[in-house]
Amino acid sequence: MPVTMKDVAKKAGVSIKTVSRVINDQGEISEDTRLKIMTIIDELGYRPNKLARGLLTGKTYTVGVIIPDITDPFFPDLILGAEQAARDRQFNVFLCNANREPNLELHYANILKDRQVDGLLLAGSRLQPEGLKNVVNNHKVVILSQYAIAGATVFSMNDYDASYAVGSYLYDLGHRKIAYLNGGWSGSSEHRLDGFIQSLIDRGLAREEVPVAQVLPTSHEVGFQRTVELLELHPEITAIACYNDILAIAALQGATAVGRHVPDDIAIVGYDDIPEATRITPALTTVHYDRKQIGSDMMNKLLDMVEDKSGEDMQISIEGYLLERQSCIAKDSFLGGE
Repeated sequence: MPVTMKDVAKKAGVSIKTVSRVINDQGEISEDTRLKIMTIIDELGYRPNKLARGLLTGKTYTVGVIIPDITDPFFPDLILGAEQAARDRQFNVFLCNANREPNLELHYANILKDRQVDGLLLAGSRLQPEGLKNVVNNHKVVILSQYAIAGATVFSMNDYDASYAVGSYLYDLGHRKIAYLNGGWSGSSEHRLDGFIQSLIDRGLAREEVPVAQVLPTSHEVGFQRTVELLELHPEITAIACYNDILAIAALQGATAVGRHVPDDIAIVGYDDIPEATRITPALTTVHYDRKQIGSDMMNKLLDMVEDKSGEDMQISIEGYLLERQSCIAKDSFLGGE
């Protein structure tokens, strides 16, 4: 026969009501009693009735996670962190892939509303502010975006400062002929490009001295082609900073294709520190973000909102840092300025 809440209460020497409070995280229960009951639950293999629990608490103990592209290597670690945080708090996750289509993102948000999920996590949303407001009006939601949305909890990567550090780093290595491969997500590409360009302007370069190649769509294939075109048009370039690691890997391979050796005569810097950044040769200097921690923090914030432990209106900045590997070296011929 299946183990019941009554069995747990009997073995713990407490009331069924006390066991219910522990399971549903309600009321004042001492830490010793809570740990004792949770241990017995594990020993007996008791599984709470989620339907009954939902009727009691008004929750379904499910949340939705919508990502823009399941093939993008930025997202797996973020999803793992979010899913683990949800599981630790006894919530289940519906995962939806929006295929970089904002309308599909809204479609999934509506479906998840019909499924009565308790909250929604939008990771790297491609929606514009108006679309995000629509989601905020219908869900308890946490968003990874560069847009500030009134009434929403938004996590934002500090792209401007991190990219500013990239430009400063390359300049300090002695590079003066520096190009930039820009990506296509309007939520972050402007901040990354602006921070990078401003760092070089602050060090005496003119904006027009920095070639920028737009990579649309933001893919390895297009990034490779843009790199080849860029280096054929500007053979004087000694460094390329990239919107993300996918483009940086494409740039490294594109540079090699036109006879440039990384890092001896051209430096490459990426952004995001995806797993492939350490699997190529030379390993990629890049901006590191702890994506698993980002996912965990976002999910815990969402579940705090679901459980009425925090408000729904805050802006949370995520800091990245430059991680030096082997794809950049100093250019002695440029040291000390020109």
